Amino acid sequence: MEIRQSFLAQLSYLEGAVPSPDRLPSLLATSCFEVLPVAAASISVFSTDGFRFPVGASSARAAYAERLQFTTGEGPALDLRADGDGILADETVVSSCWPLFHERLFVETPFRAVAAFPVIAGADVFAAVDLYFTSADDLRRLPLSDALAVVSIIGERLADAMEYRDRWTDNPVSASRSVTATAVRMLAAATKSSTEDALRRLQTRAAAARITVDAFADAVVSGRVSLDDLTLAGAGRPAAADEHASREVTHDVSCR
Repeated sequence: MEIRQSFLAQLSYLEGAVPSPDRLPSLLATSCFEVLPVAAASISVFSTDGFRFPVGASSARAAYAERLQFTTGEGPALDLRADGDGILADETVVSSCWPLFHERLFVETPFRAVAAFPVIAGADVFAAVDLYFTSADDLRRLPLSDALAVVSIIGERLADAMEYRDRWTDNPVSASRSVTATAVRMLAAATKSSTEDALRRLQTRAAAARITVDAFADAVVSGRVSLDDLTLAGAGRPAAADEHASREVTHDVSCR
C-alpha cells in the first residue's frame, strides 16, 4: 500500500505541474523513476498490428534504450507475454537471450540490467514498462512486489485515459516511430512483401550502419536512401536474431 500511495502522490505532483493528458505516459515513467530504485524507465504501447510506439520515458537515455530494442528487433519488452509477470535480466541473461541488443545497450548506454513488465488489456499485452539499472545488484534489490504494484497502477491510468491514446504519440520520439511505420509501408509496397519483412530489412540496414532504425527510416522517407537500394538488398534479419527468444522469469532466467 505504501508504494501505491507514494507513486500516486508523485504522479499527482507531476500532473499538477504539467496538467496535460497528452503527457500522461511520460509522467507515469518519471514517477516510476522517482519511487522505484531504478536508473530510468520507459513506457511503450502496441498498435493493433503489433507495432511498438514509445510514449513515455524518464530520460533521453531511457528513450534511446527503447529504440535499441526496436532497432535490433529483440529485447525483454519485445518478448513479454500476457500470461507472464515480467522479465528480469542481468548482463548474463541479456547477452545470452538478446546478443544484438546486449552489444549496443552495453556500449551505448550506462545500463547493465533491464526489467520489463507487460500491461495487459483483455488477453493481450497492450503496453510495456521497461526499467533500467546501472548494475545487476540494483536489479536484484528491486522489490518485485513494488514494481508489480506500480505497473498495475500504470495499467489503470492508461486504461482510464484511452480517449487520449492518439495524442500520446505527439512527442519527438513517437513521431520518429511514426516515420518508421511510413517507411515500412513504403518498402513493403515496393518489394511486395509483408510489413514484417520490410521492418526486418530496415532493422538489418540500421544495424549495419550502427544507427537506430528510426533514424534510418527517416533517411528512407526523406529520400536520402532510395527504395531501389533497399529492394536490391536481401530481406534477412539482424544476425543471430533467429537463434534465441526469452522466457518469463523472476530472478533466474534462461532463453526459450
